[in-house]
Amino acid sequence: MTSSPLPLVIAGPVLRHTQQAGFTLWLVTSEPADIDVSLHQAQQAQNSNTTDRVIQVGEKAFIHVLTCSPQSPLAANTLYHYQLNFNHTEQQQRWQSELPSLCYPGQNDLHFRVPAALSNVLHGSCRKPHHPSEDSLVRVDELIHQECEGGAQRPDLLLMTGDQIYADDVAGPMLQAIIQTIRRLGLFHEDLDEAIVDSTAQLDGHPYCYYHRQQILPQVATNTALSKLFFGAKKKPVFTSVNAQNHLIGLAEVIAMYLLVWSQSLWADISFNADEVDPDHQALFDREADIIEQFSKSLGQVRRALAHIPTYMIFDDHDVTDDWNLTHGWEQEVYGHPLSRRMVGNALAGYWLCQGWANQPDRFTAIEKLANENFTAQGMMNHPAFIDALFDWEQWHYQLDTQPPVHVLDTRTRRWRSESSLNKPSGLMDWEALCEFQHQLIGQDAV
Repeated sequence: MTSSPLPLVIAGPVLRHTQQAGFTLWLVTSEPADIDVSLHQAQQAQNSNTTDRVIQVGEKAFIHVLTCSPQSPLAANTLYHYQLNFNHTEQQQRWQSELPSLCYPGQNDLHFRVPAALSNVLHGSCRKPHHPSEDSLVRVDELIHQECEGGAQRPDLLLMTGDQIYADDVAGPMLQAIIQTIRRLGLFHEDLDEAIVDSTAQLDGHPYCYYHRQQILPQVATNTALSKLFFGAKKKPVFTSVNAQNHLIGLAEVIAMYLLVWSQSLWADISFNADEVDPDHQALFDREADIIEQFSKSLGQVRRALAHIPTYMIFDDHDVTDDWNLTHGWEQEVYGHPLSRRMVGNALAGYWLCQGWANQPDRFTAIEKLANENFTAQGMMNHPAFIDALFDWEQWHYQLDTQPPVHVLDTRTRRWRSESSLNKPSGLMDWEALCEFQHQLIGQDAV
């Protein structure tokens, strides 16, 4: 199959942290780009400055976190329009040809309101592409479209509170799309320790790639425990436990997943081939393919919606792996082996790059510095150290200074661990985290 030319903007822009002091956009380009953001209100240009933070994650994949800071504070509950301006003429022309698919009928740019006094907040979680139902994120697009047609004002913001992807529960056709995306964008591979493959590049075409990834775990004393933790041995429906056999391993796979669930731009060149799957799983593959195809058809609406509403995110377990940090014993088993530690670390790295970073970019200066040292045009230079820093990070939680304020909690990485039993479930937050949260609530009438 011949691939069409890559779009300049593969995914996004996604409107992220939005306040009167400015707003943040997340997007991915297929080539290096110098981008400014212009801002208008009632057809009057608003003077502003743009900060463009860029991380290259593949030969043709550049993650941008753009922050537009106006010289005067933005007014709450006022409609503002924004545009991306590429500083190379050819790129700007390409973007202008791509922009209409992101605009609502009768519009020629993108727009938003600054949330202040919250009266209508959307909340969602647990978005699984191969679930046999319509994608609920399409409803966000419908609500914004209604406002553009003279209907009720769009919701103030969108909160995504976990399982924005399922790294541990992946349909075979989705994994096939992920691998094709890695090839097409040249997403960076990495070496693996104590696995039957030396590099994530060897997963492509490996006999264990589809529905048999439990076999990729090393044959060591802890293999049985690791296999149970990652690939089954859980009280789940058979359908879900089968899909756990496609658990994402490399960071490239995680990034590709995000691109494929938030944008329609790469799907036109994705093709499914059941012949790459062993005969025992081909019928399942075909059933999943029908569901994934339906999911992909509404991604244009999802992408359009996310460009027009402030969106905030936090992880839950499936963004990383099922039952992430459930018990102290779980942590000892998983973090004690190089492969499983890397799998969890890659999912957390993908979360930071595609979700956490743009929640409030200024909070992540130290992580961003390490990311710039790790991700280079030649690939990942110091990936283990970058992952170690993410494991040590204790600032995943954040607060929005709205009325009432919004407190987004990290209930996965700062847990209270049982001292009486390794297998006793950990508390959602340790004493220090609870005290910090309690201190933030002092003097608040509502949160």
